[in-house]
Amino acid sequence: MKTKPGNGFSVVELMVGIASGAMIALVFVALLVFSYKGWFRLSAERDMLREADVTMRTMDRIVRSGSNAVVTAGASNLTVQVAMTNGVMVHSFQKTGTWPTSHLLYTPPGGSSSVLVSNRVNTFSCAWYPTNSLVTINLGLREGSETLDMPLSIFLRN
Repeated sequence: MKTKPGNGFSVVELMVGIASGAMIALVFVALLVFSYKGWFRLSAERDMLREADVTMRTMDRIVRSGSNAVVTAGASNLTVQVAMTNGVMVHSFQKTGTWPTSHLLYTPPGGSSSVLVSNRVNTFSCAWYPTNSLVTINLGLREGSETLDMPLSIFLRN
């Protein structure tokens, strides 16, 4: 039986069409995967920046709160004693645990500890330079493979 030219596709034409469709599908899937990974990375960075900003602002406000602050800084803790008219108020910041289960705790005067940063603290170190009235704080956060280092220098008004 004879067939007329143009009645369907040859095997070669079908193979070329299927290969072209598969390439387009692979490009589309790769685009979706890389977009999702980028979105997840940016979301983690945004969350780390937000937590670091709130934490650093809190530390800055507390360290600067009194005119006669006494600072004790260590490898993983920071204690600020502020002389007030009605006594001394002690604020404390402390890193507990190791990454990925490490926290940064804040203990207000006479209060119970609260978690400022949870499960993201990679590094936390402080130093006190009394001759310069300078407190330096380095907070390092980590989420998966993303890291964020936030240094802070506070000059006291003593």
